[in-house]
Amino acid sequence: MSLSLESITKKVGRETHFYNISLVFEMGSCYVLLGRTLAMVYQQFINDPSLTVCKIIASPLKMTGIKKAEIVRRVRETPEMLHIADLFDLQWAG
Repeated sequence: MSLSLESITKKVGRETHFYNISLVFEMGSCYVLLGRTLAMVYQQFINDPSLTVCKIIASPLKMTGIKKAEIVRRVRETPEMLHIADLFDLQWAG
């Protein structure tokens, strides 16, 4: 099963954020949208300033019932995949 978005255009005011893009999201996969001017993505975690970036990454994984060892592995590899590991302190309570 997958979710397909075809020919999506998104404008905010006069700025075009997406122009005629098509995406396919496969079930069981994790996707991150990055852009040159994308600074942050607000989610429900914004209401809890005590959460670290690592805990924010781990939170949706915990909700799906993934075992702790797998969550730790994924949280540790995410900054590497994004080439931003030097910006992270990976010490976290899990």
